[in-house]
Amino acid sequence: MSIRLLASAIIAGAVVDVDGAVLSLDAELESVLVGQGRAEWVNSPAIDTDERSRLKALTRAGAVLPPSTTVDNYLTKAFSILDDMSAAATAWNNNKSGCTISDDTTIVRAENGAENALKVAVSSTYVRFQRTFASPVVLSGTVNLWVYFDSNPTAGMTLEVYFSSDYANFATKYFKWYFPGDTYLRKGWNCLSLNTTEDGTTTGATITSGGGESWANAMNGCKIIANGLATGQTFRIGGIFYGGEARANVLCSFDDAYSSLWTVFNVFRRHGVPASVAVITGKVGTSGYLSLHQLTEIYKWGWDIIPHSVTHPAGGFAAKTAEETYAELNQSKQWCERNGFDRTSDIFAWPQNAYASSVGVDLIGLAKAAGFRLSRGSTRRDLPTAQGIDNPMRLPSADVGGKTLAQVKKLLDAAERYKQTNIFYAHKAVGTATSPASGGAAPADTLEWYLADFIALAADIAARSTAGTLKAITYSDLLTRCRV
Repeated sequence: MSIRLLASAIIAGAVVDVDGAVLSLDAELESVLVGQGRAEWVNSPAIDTDERSRLKALTRAGAVLPPSTTVDNYLTKAFSILDDMSAAATAWNNNKSGCTISDDTTIVRAENGAENALKVAVSSTYVRFQRTFASPVVLSGTVNLWVYFDSNPTAGMTLEVYFSSDYANFATKYFKWYFPGDTYLRKGWNCLSLNTTEDGTTTGATITSGGGESWANAMNGCKIIANGLATGQTFRIGGIFYGGEARANVLCSFDDAYSSLWTVFNVFRRHGVPASVAVITGKVGTSGYLSLHQLTEIYKWGWDIIPHSVTHPAGGFAAKTAEETYAELNQSKQWCERNGFDRTSDIFAWPQNAYASSVGVDLIGLAKAAGFRLSRGSTRRDLPTAQGIDNPMRLPSADVGGKTLAQVKKLLDAAERYKQTNIFYAHKAVGTATSPASGGAAPADTLEWYLADFIALAADIAARSTAGTLKAITYSDLLTRCRV
């Protein structure tokens, strides 16, 4: 590492005057000097920030980017089509209950190869429909089922997805995935990923089977059951795809920009692990929070800075008026642009990770009106990218607060197994590099995580990156590489 002095400093007992001197010192001393605003790093950051800003400007202007920057969704292996939803209303009109179904061409995943969508109009709290496949298929790896909800799923509802190799005995021979609606499903598109090697221990998913079903068998039927939806709601099935893969990624996001992040940043930097910071713009430079200078140095190193509101109101924006919400959105975005953090000024992290209003305000619509292209909440935690980001204004994430180091590592395992991106967020670091030791119980305060665990996590991510099984990315990398 190297630094360039910006102000006089006493180093090893001698005064070094500010003259732009470039020095290579102990890493801890370099970090202290940079944190004090007396120096800046001169190494090339891990990510070419100037190139990112240039590409962002070109994209906004509608320019055609060269092949090296073409959006590829991190795709490494294309998906095969199990059901493109052609004549879907006919194909799925079996063992139907609690709904009417019809073909729909208004909301279709054409970019994934779908020809149609199956529109399901709910007439009962219990909905069921299924289909058989004329040519049975041995499914392997990840299977993506695309589902679109016209409105937020009812609290407490569930979606169950079944596959069977014995259609005539579907009730007894099957695999079943269970998706809890209010914690996993969102308004708009949802790419629901299943994996034939998953037994539930990696992701905590509820997976059951019956009749000795095996993935070695060729599947000839699929059944979908929805429990707890309100009469009058509608949803769509947009296609089933299997066998594809994307590069596995982790996106580490640190919310609020507490002052302890400076120590965590230096830990991650030493391991070559990039991350992102969601900033409460009105708190920058105040007691307990990072200074503008520190954020600038973090940004120069290749981390992204995204707006997280001006004041982070208690309860988020759930009870705020449209005027209050728009002001927070717009002003926090402008603060990022005004201070040179324009690379990802159009990506927002919702306070309390909530984007649903209790007073009838269209929060997502306001965010779009303010110029945001992506926004992050906390419903769900995994982000399949191979077929494009399913719900750009409702990005999923998982809070490390309350989780042990082993539980957070499970998120990395899941990203590797499903070949997808997992986003998690943290807040404050407490403790020292050695106390409490890493791997123990998490702090009682869910805003806190132990420094020793952050150190171990950074080392683990770096090891996986070296092994080629997972990469650490930032929001701008996600926006550059994925279709939204």
